[in-house]
Amino acid sequence: MENGHVSMEHGAKIEDLRQHVSRLSKSFLELRYQLSHESAKLLACFPEKEWPMDQAGRVFDMVEDIKINNACQYYLQYLAELQGLVKSTEKLVRLAQRSSKKEDARSLHIENITNAVDASKKCMSYVFGMDELASKVAENGIDLKDTGHTVRQGAKAVATQTRHILSLSIQRCLRESIWPPPLLPSQKNADRGDEWKGFELAGDAVFGELQQLLVLMTSLQIAIEYYTFSNLDQTSDVRGTTLWIAEEFADPVNAWLMAHFAPKMATCRPEKPEWLFSAALHATKVCIGYMDLFDPCIEAHGIHMYFHMAREFAKSTICGLRKVVRGIFLPLLFDQNDVSYILHYVDEAVKFESNFLALRVDMLLGEEDSDNASHADSMIEVLFDNEEWTSAWINAEQEEAEQRIRGLTNDPLGWKPKVYSDGLGTDDVSTEHLGSLHEFYPPVIVTNSVEILVDLMSRTKYIHSPEHKLVWCRYVVKAALDTLSHHFKSEITRCEQFEHLIDDIGLPIIGGCLNGLHYLEHLLREPSGVLLETLALSPDIDRFLEKETNTLAILRRKWTNKLVTLAMKFIFTRFVQFQLSLADEDDGDSSVRIIELRNQISALLNELSKHLDQVIFREAWKGIAMTTNDSFVEDIQALQGISAHHVTKLSEHLEILTSAFSSFTRRPESYFKQSVECIRLLSLDRQMIERALQMDSAGDDIQTFLHLQHIAVSDAIKLLSKRA
Repeated sequence: MENGHVSMEHGAKIEDLRQHVSRLSKSFLELRYQLSHESAKLLACFPEKEWPMDQAGRVFDMVEDIKINNACQYYLQYLAELQGLVKSTEKLVRLAQRSSKKEDARSLHIENITNAVDASKKCMSYVFGMDELASKVAENGIDLKDTGHTVRQGAKAVATQTRHILSLSIQRCLRESIWPPPLLPSQKNADRGDEWKGFELAGDAVFGELQQLLVLMTSLQIAIEYYTFSNLDQTSDVRGTTLWIAEEFADPVNAWLMAHFAPKMATCRPEKPEWLFSAALHATKVCIGYMDLFDPCIEAHGIHMYFHMAREFAKSTICGLRKVVRGIFLPLLFDQNDVSYILHYVDEAVKFESNFLALRVDMLLGEEDSDNASHADSMIEVLFDNEEWTSAWINAEQEEAEQRIRGLTNDPLGWKPKVYSDGLGTDDVSTEHLGSLHEFYPPVIVTNSVEILVDLMSRTKYIHSPEHKLVWCRYVVKAALDTLSHHFKSEITRCEQFEHLIDDIGLPIIGGCLNGLHYLEHLLREPSGVLLETLALSPDIDRFLEKETNTLAILRRKWTNKLVTLAMKFIFTRFVQFQLSLADEDDGDSSVRIIELRNQISALLNELSKHLDQVIFREAWKGIAMTTNDSFVEDIQALQGISAHHVTKLSEHLEILTSAFSSFTRRPESYFKQSVECIRLLSLDRQMIERALQMDSAGDDIQTFLHLQHIAVSDAIKLLSKRA
């Protein structure tokens, strides 16, 4: 007996010595780590050039080796400790699991599950500590990830098992609280007695136990999802993180939704998506009012600045609805192969997302972005989960968008202008220069098309992924724009073929097309405009919009130039060569012809100003001015034997022509620079002309001598040689 007593004493002393040696070893490691750290700091204070070259590198290498060695030793020490900790935690988890099945030992169960949670949290702290050490040494080519992988996975598994036990305990409390309340407006609680009045019916004991369990589960989640919760700050985006405790409340609601809309239920009808969405929205509204009772469970961990039970519950119910939609409803819907069903589903999904967004804003103190209905579990986003669904839906939307645009083209009043931008209505101004008084002068067909484009672009609010937003824009929005552009092209081409481009029949049409293209360009470039204010921009979408806008701009400039060319062709066919041969000295007749030409140009400009907005009309009259200038220069160059009298008449003729543009610019001659320079050269005295011709023969600098700016030297010499 005495020998046994002595043996036990020796065993106890040996164990004490082992623990003491372990503590000394740990202290030694800590001291070595601190020494290496302080050595590195101290060495960094001295300029490296003052160190002996053969020692500087060795010192740093030695310090670095010590740090790596220490990190590896700590990793192995943590691994040994974690192995024992996992085993002890498994025992605590089994104890909590057994006590959870005993109805008469609830207080003991809370104690057991608390111990299991604390042990699981400690295991996870070791796991993340080891991960950080492994990351440090990995920078030096040492891979510790596989070392102790099984032990670390065991720690995660035991933490997951602890969560499962917590979940079972929470669900038991919720059942005792008769959760959830009636989820349909017409549903009565006949099988449960009185109407459900809240968690107070379960009693303080059950409610208190539920709160304790929720606090424990949140603390466990924070430990398991360490990287998510350790980096929270005011700018953190927590939309991708959901609190587990909210999922516990949502699970019974989601189970009810899944059962109520099971495939063989009468409520599961692919042509009636509004039934599913209405039920989900009502169930959320019914339950969300009780969630504030459990906000203190979040506040206990100091994360109430980022998480609220109402919002977390809403996120969890949306996840449940998405499972029903993806797993049950959409497969049935697309099996019908009916385009109308697809489009109806999308319309109802958009209504649901709008109503759900309003619910979040109203009940969550406005903390959600009221302009952003996009989230990863959106009922529109789910359509991108399956390529066949996406293809069928996009094709249906494409065809629908094209039909909506084509429907507008049949309106007999479609080319009638609708005044914008400056408040001047058609009753406030005279019909003369009507269009050119307005910055934008789009026809009704374009303004109505813009309403369709706004509707299409607003759909991107309900699409979460930037890549999917781009798919929508490339195939659906572009289809609408292309249909409208194609209609413009066909109308202008038809007018051109029947030579109605610049008459009373064609001008309202080509004017409407050009004004409409300009208006669309503006809307696609204006961030605060009606089109882009509903569109979530991204670099890819910006590039898409820029490409589409450039396409519209090219089309507009092409047809504006075409209009100018045809207009001047129409005029000049009546004046094949509006300058007379001047050798006939028929001054009166030539002046009359120039005045006629000026009047024709003025009449054309006045007519164009009625149908073109400010920007398009400015481009048009400038193009006509430059075309007139080019023709005037060509006619001057075609003349022979030009006298001083002829030069005077040419100057008068140019003044008459430029007067056609005096209503639109204070200096119309600035658009006739070549013509003005030709007349200036012809006005030179005989001596200057002869000297210039001699300098040209000698190869001297004629351009500087004649101060040429707008015509080529060769053209100037040819012109001077014709001076009689």
